Amino acid sequence: MPESDSPLELCLRYRDAFFARDVEAILALVTPDFVFENVTAAERVEGIDAVRSHIASIHSRWPDMRFLERDEGIMSGENHAVAEWTARATHPDTGELIEWDGIDLIQVRDGRICRNAVYSSAHRARPQRG
Repeated sequence: MPESDSPLELCLRYRDAFFARDVEAILALVTPDFVFENVTAAERVEGIDAVRSHIASIHSRWPDMRFLERDEGIMSGENHAVAEWTARATHPDTGELIEWDGIDLIQVRDGRICRNAVYSSAHRARPQRG
């Protein structure tokens, strides 16, 4: 990874890898002790192997999940970035087309992502709008 990547550039690459469902590209951007935490669902995984399995299972369970970012896209500071989004997917148990809103707080340490905390309304997903 280039040393010149700003937190914004790093997080854009992370987002693009997540959208592409490229787990190895995601892991290439994170620290060895990376934490992926879905705060809403009370899920927390730490370390490359655990995160690899967890993110792969998200992609497997939600094969058509896609994200619509707010107009601002990803906003960043010196050691973090924030992304506000709406997720859309087919519910794997009911087949219903649903959507929910969320925010990712992504923390950066030493030029790599060290934590991705997800806060969302997935527990109150709604039918997809137009």
